[in-house]
Amino acid sequence: MDLASRRLARHAAMLTLLLAWAPLAEAADPDPVVLQPVSAGDPSLGQALGTVNAPLAFVDAQVDQALGPTEPLYWDLDASSTVSAGDVRLRAFLGHDAGSAVAVPDLDVGRAVVASSAWFGATGGTWFADLDASRSVTPGDLRLDAAVDAVKDDAAERGQPLAYPQGGQGPGSVSLVDSDGDRRRDAGEGLYLNLDPGVGPPVVSVGDLRIVPLSAKGSAAGDGDDVALDDGLDGYDTGGGADGGGGDGGVRGLDVVLLLLAAANLAGLAYVLRTRRAPPRNPFK
Repeated sequence: MDLASRRLARHAAMLTLLLAWAPLAEAADPDPVVLQPVSAGDPSLGQALGTVNAPLAFVDAQVDQALGPTEPLYWDLDASSTVSAGDVRLRAFLGHDAGSAVAVPDLDVGRAVVASSAWFGATGGTWFADLDASRSVTPGDLRLDAAVDAVKDDAAERGQPLAYPQGGQGPGSVSLVDSDGDRRRDAGEGLYLNLDPGVGPPVVSVGDLRIVPLSAKGSAAGDGDDVALDDGLDGYDTGGGADGGGGDGGVRGLDVVLLLLAAANLAGLAYVLRTRRAPPRNPFK
């Protein structure tokens, strides 16, 4: 192999590696969203809403019936008292980010959880998970803004009162677009926090909060709830694996194929270079 051919092969291998790495780097910088305001023109506007139980629940590792600062926390959207597909993690666990949707193959599926009195409240336009149910911002509560982050001791909002939703649903319950009337969430049925003051029959309206896990980054308004939550119900991994972007950066099948191609390309290049270094054998000896 001449020098030009070697350089061309080396550049091809580097290009393959870059192509394989690009999707991973992009997915490693997620934009977590859990409560997405419904805006004017949303196709879900006007859909009738029912009420279903959906408490914030935790894995009671200390067996003390109290939510500890490090115990895994979930939004138990089907009120099953277990971690199940379609639930939302509110604390990072087993390599999955806070705000990610649980999917069928995830290792935390099936773990028992205990319902808590924690719920959501807002101050200054920012929503929090009020983990100690104090109806004020305290250290350890979760800020649901640009990400799902724990409130620190020096947070500017510390001590501010939290206003809970006033849409006719108390803590531990959410609104459901129950298209088949079975009072349970099925694929394609959106979940909301209804913020209306209870005037008239409950419907999806501007300002209500759609429940959209981290995996719905980039989803169009009106279908983000179905895309993200249905992914979990249908058994697809919507949260990822190791750190950032759902843990492993959201490694998908295409990423794995590209990495394998890069490895094969490099291995082939190494073989060619090794075999070409030796002088050719004389067939007449």
